[in-house]
Amino acid sequence: MANFEGPDDIGDEVGKYTSVSRMHARHAMLIDAHRHVISNANVFQLGAGDGTWCFAFAAAGASQVIGIEEDAKLVERFSDYPDVGMRERIELRCAKPLKALVEEISVGRQYEVVALSGRFTEG
Repeated sequence: MANFEGPDDIGDEVGKYTSVSRMHARHAMLIDAHRHVISNANVFQLGAGDGTWCFAFAAAGASQVIGIEEDAKLVERFSDYPDVGMRERIELRCAKPLKALVEEISVGRQYEVVALSGRFTEG
């Protein structure tokens, strides 16, 4: 149970629950609703951030998850997460997302699921 000392504390606590509710709603919409497609699939995620959603895809049964993130600091965070038996199916790379996509296509790699997180520009 949270102890509130004033109105600002209440706002902070409500903000935490709102954030968690949004995360659960996103998971339901992006993962749970498509679990039948994700299961046993090779997943390519552009804009993978710190790898949180890569874990979600692996937990949903993906055979392999390749995550691409341009921000090296976010990619570094991935190694701080505990290995919960899925890390061997996840590869998080630091690269420009559109360049990585073109490279994957050029070598003939195929994925059953391609997830886009964020906005991408050339450059």
